[in-house]
Amino acid sequence: MKTEWLKSFIETAKTKSLSKASEQLHMTQPALSKQMRKLEEDLGVTLFIRSATGVELTSAGEILLQEGESILSSVHALQKKLVATQEACDLTIGTWQSMAAFYLPYQLASAEDHNRHIDIKTSHHYYDLLEQLESNKIDGALFDDREIQHTYWSKLLFKEDFYLFVNDQHPLAEKESVSFEDFKEEPIVVLPPRVRCSDTSRKSVQSS
Repeated sequence: MKTEWLKSFIETAKTKSLSKASEQLHMTQPALSKQMRKLEEDLGVTLFIRSATGVELTSAGEILLQEGESILSSVHALQKKLVATQEACDLTIGTWQSMAAFYLPYQLASAEDHNRHIDIKTSHHYYDLLEQLESNKIDGALFDDREIQHTYWSKLLFKEDFYLFVNDQHPLAEKESVSFEDFKEEPIVVLPPRVRCSDTSRKSVQSS
């Protein structure tokens, strides 16, 4: 049983839909269906009852769903322990361009192990980072995953304030606070750290 099959099964079981699960997993529905058939053949059981409205779990499917997430967590924990036993080796880290420019350089410069060669690959979307992790093109990824469903081990590294700067003439300048819904259609320029803007108004942003 491949872990990628198990990951796909869990997503399908939770959404009760092959089409919804395929969207979440960023793969085609035929590819997902093929994975589920292979998983059933490998285990020798029927996991889903398929219908026009979606899928329902069989008794075997219920058991696998209950145990599956803990199995994936154990596998990832084991992988981490095994990697920790190896001597320093080259690493490839995937992240957003802003992180590669303003966060990682300072962290790598202060790292104790300067003999390890580290490559950084940038992407514009977490879809790409997750796909590169899945295909082993990168060893780890650095991005905000708080609202993202995935099965990888993750750890909070830091928190930072988020501010929205607007011109004094902008309609949002009159508000005490704004939500992301208020400016989701607006063009945004991301400023580097410690930039001072004398002709702008700063508003706190409430996450919704």
